[in-house]
Amino acid sequence: MLKLIYTCTRLYDSTLVILMAMFFSVILSFGVQANESGKYTELDWPDLVPADWQPDIIQPDPSEEHHVDKKSLVAKLQNKTVKLPGFMRPVKFSGRSVSEFVLVPFLDHHVKVHVHHEPNQMIYVFLAKPLEVTNPFQPIWVSGEMKLESVETDEGHTGYTLHNAKTESYIY
Repeated sequence: MLKLIYTCTRLYDSTLVILMAMFFSVILSFGVQANESGKYTELDWPDLVPADWQPDIIQPDPSEEHHVDKKSLVAKLQNKTVKLPGFMRPVKFSGRSVSEFVLVPFLDHHVKVHVHHEPNQMIYVFLAKPLEVTNPFQPIWVSGEMKLESVETDEGHTGYTLHNAKTESYIY
């Protein structure tokens, strides 16, 4: 009788282990499919700065022609489809409809001192279709194809551009 109980218990344990393995492999495969089917790489602002790069101590005269230091940009981001959060500084707009803007990690009123964004912390965004803006101070997610291109704006030169970009609300 004990032998029968022992055999049934081992059979039950093996079946339980197999079922758990199947369950977790299905769960993990959904996670892998989600990562593989994602059309973008999610970035954060430090990802736009090379690890070994430091800004110049003396900044160039803003009245002179100034170009972006290519060493301040992350070359592997060229032609990548990316997504990152930030704040919009509208550049081309009509009323509440914005078609191009500069994406920055924070707005001036978020800090107590005047801040100049480095070119590698500004992205010029070309939207696939204009966006109706209800709250210009709201953070947003932006996704699109990243290019290492500079665009001159009132904010300064940008280090990156996003093409065919789309936006979505940033929920925090």
